[in-house]
Amino acid sequence: MYIDKYKIYNMSYRWKNGKKNKEEDITESLHSDTSIDSKDFMTLLADLDCAWNKHEGKEIEIEVTFRTPKEN
Repeated sequence: MYIDKYKIYNMSYRWKNGKKNKEEDITESLHSDTSIDSKDFMTLLADLDCAWNKHEGKEIEIEVTFRTPKEN
């Protein structure tokens, strides 16, 4: 199975003047319209989590939409 396009966001609290903001902001993101194998996508998620969060133990939310291919 291939994923045709995806958007990945990393949310974190920003600090300003020694105080943590009350709301999370997008601190990193990755968008692609290039398809990827679902197994490779899971590896990509694990690698991004390690690079972006250093094993902080973040919650992950995923929303998937299956669409009928457009006819040419």
